[in-house]
Amino acid sequence: MGTSTPNLGLFKYDPSTDGNQTFDLTLALNGPYDRLDAVIPLSNMARQAIINGNFDVWQRATQFTANSAYTCDRFCLFHNHTSATVTRQETFAPTGSRYNLRLANVTRGSGTYLQIVQAIETINCLALINKSVTLSFQVRKSSGLTSGDVTAYIKYRTVVDDNSVSVANGTVASSVTIANANLTTSHQLCKVTATIPTTARTIGVVIAMENSPTDGGYIDIAQVQLCAGDVALPFQPRSFAEELAMCQRYYEYLDVARVRYLDAASGVVFSRDFRPKRVVPTVTIATINGVAPTIDSARTNSVSLILTNSGITDSTYSLKLDAEL
Repeated sequence: MGTSTPNLGLFKYDPSTDGNQTFDLTLALNGPYDRLDAVIPLSNMARQAIINGNFDVWQRATQFTANSAYTCDRFCLFHNHTSATVTRQETFAPTGSRYNLRLANVTRGSGTYLQIVQAIETINCLALINKSVTLSFQVRKSSGLTSGDVTAYIKYRTVVDDNSVSVANGTVASSVTIANANLTTSHQLCKVTATIPTTARTIGVVIAMENSPTDGGYIDIAQVQLCAGDVALPFQPRSFAEELAMCQRYYEYLDVARVRYLDAASGVVFSRDFRPKRVVPTVTIATINGVAPTIDSARTNSVSLILTNSGITDSTYSLKLDAEL
């Protein structure tokens, strides 16, 4: 009988056993052609629509607790538990990855949801609309997670650039649940396929701990991918430089900069350039030493700052540029 290729699941006849069978045009040719056409798209976003799916970039920090807030770049934490965390973990990362994202239920209380979410910008959804898509990722549980399941959702919203794609919001295109009994302390592949309707404008992926997870238990997530087609393609990481550049379209931390007065009797107006953002960013200034500058004006790729002399000769500061959905 025929076999299938390991990555794309393409049918192959076995000459040793299938020599006398009638040739099936749909099975052997048309079906594989359709599958290849779906998974070899023109847009690289249709090959991997998730940004930072290998969890390489952590510009903000490496540990987070706040609900409805960004954590690892491009991923939000949503929960209503008494206490929950997202942390960067280097141990137990699968082959091909340096880090896991650890989603931990510290104390559930009466909470009903704990999830990480990435909402995909509309411009990057266009290659996936009206197509089958497959979400895949690696997941493992802690030995102490004796209750609670893992559910993955592909969701969508009909609003452009809508970040409110979570378990509580948006329309479910498809979902899959791995019961606790089927989770182990070793990474395993989880995947789910959906068809994105023509009305979709924002696509979201949600990975959630559900059904009363054990206090102190956690899951480690790695290699998150969303691609066109009904096959979970082998994970294909981007280079760190490419991933960082994509993340900085939405958020960028500009490290410490120093401004020294040319004339101690007056102030100074100056500009800081940065990687172009999705929209004009919200600029937050942190003063390390001296007086903080004030914002004169901001654009998608630069900000003008004013530093007023207050009896010092220089100022050291950093900038946070937020242009997230």
